[in-house]
Formats: sequence, C-alpha cells, structure tokens
Amino acid sequence: MTINITLTDGSVREYREPVNGLQVASDISNSLAKDAVCIEVNNKFYDLSYAFTSDVKIRIVTTRDLDALHILRHSAAHILAQAVLNLFPDTNYGVGPSIENGFYYDFKFSKPLSEVDLSNIEDEMLRISKEKQDFVRNTIPKSEAKKIFKNQPFKIELIDSAESSEGVEDNIVSTYSNNNFIDLCMGPHIPNTGFLKYFKLTKLSGAYWRGDENNPQLQRIYGTAWFAKDDLEKYITQQEEAEKR
Repeated sequence: MTINITLTDGSVREYREPVNGLQVASDISNSLAKDAVCIEVNNKFYDLSYAFTSDVKIRIVTTRDLDALHILRHSAAHILAQAVLNLFPDTNYGVGPSIENGFYYDFKFSKPLSEVDLSNIEDEMLRISKEKQDFVRNTIPKSEAKKIFKNQPFKIELIDSAESSEGVEDNIVSTYSNNNFIDLCMGPHIPNTGFLKYFKLTKLSGAYWRGDENNPQLQRIYGTAWFAKDDLEKYITQQEEAEKR
C-alpha cells in the first residue's frame, strides 16, 4: 500500500504506512516541523498527530499563517482553564472559545475573582507553557466522559447535548488532555503548551451560562494571544489608546 501526500506546491510524498502531519513536516525540514501548528485538508483543520491512511492533499499550517491564530487562542483558553483549576480546584468550568483577537473562558467560582487574581492565573499559565505539555486527543463513550466530569455540571450538560459529527458516533465525545487536565473539545490544538508564549489576560466580566439569563451567572475571563511578542505589545498599546479616547 502506498499513501500519496500532495502538498500545496504540487509535490507528492509517498509513504508505505499511515503518516501524520508532523512526520510529513519533519521530512520536509526540521525548521518546518518546529514551526508547524496543524494540518488543513479541504478547509478542515487537524492536529499534527492526526494520521492519514489514504491519498490526500494537505496544507501545513505554521505560526506565520493567520489560521494558526485561531488554533493558538482556542488552545490558550484550555490552558487558562487548566491554570484556574490548578489554583481553584473547586471551580466549575464551562466553555472557552477563541474570538477576534483573543479568547475567553467561563467559570463558576466558589468565591468571585477580582482583577488582582488575573496576575496569578497568568503566572500559572506561563508555568504550564514552559512545561511544553502535549495536547492529546481521545474519543470516548459519553458514559465514560460523564464519570470523568462527574463533578462538573456544565460539562455533563454539554455531554448530554453533544451531537454527532462527521465520523463520530452519537454516543461518543472527543476530549483533549494535557498533564492532568482534561476538557471536552473537537480540536484541533497547538502541538503542546509551549507554543503559547505571548499572551495576556485582559479583563473579567459576567456571563450567563449559554447566554441564557435563566441559567447561572458565571465569571468570564478574557485574554489575548499572539505568536510574536511585537504583535502582542502592539495590540495592548492599541487597546490602551482606544480606552483613553
């Protein structure tokens, strides 16, 4: 069996067994492998660890691509939740998407946070980043997921309402874990937490669970993340000037 991987420049690489995106990037150059974030196939993004078993045309997404910022920021939201749970273990966590120029995550704390707490959470996120923890995707039965998240009511609700997606059965959900932290997610994510270097938590606000005022009110932590230090500093300066105006 031969698997033909076609790259964006039209070149083709042949493999005799299933191959993942990181292996393909590594075969091209070590610098590309170091800079690679994820793989795109037919406008859908996959983790670098995703193995291809048949002929496919791929695009290797790197830190220089705008598409990679969405992946970085969604991953930053996971690392934010991980840091919060490390510091405040009895916290309930909801959802954390990427948004324009940043990300957020919603939490229910036993005691409300203040702006002062953001600095400690940032420090914990930085510690996690320096450990370069791998993001690992798994698909598990909903029944198993409910055991994992038995003390997390928002996650249980998400599991119950999770719909099947392409290639995933109705009773299966996907999770991502790094170190001892685990979250529900379809992905993809940055290869490891070390890709998150330039970030800042920006503010706290209130938010109703799932945007419904009949649901519990949570605290939302906002942040921004970039691949380059200059981009982060430029964004922060722009926000500060906008506030002055």
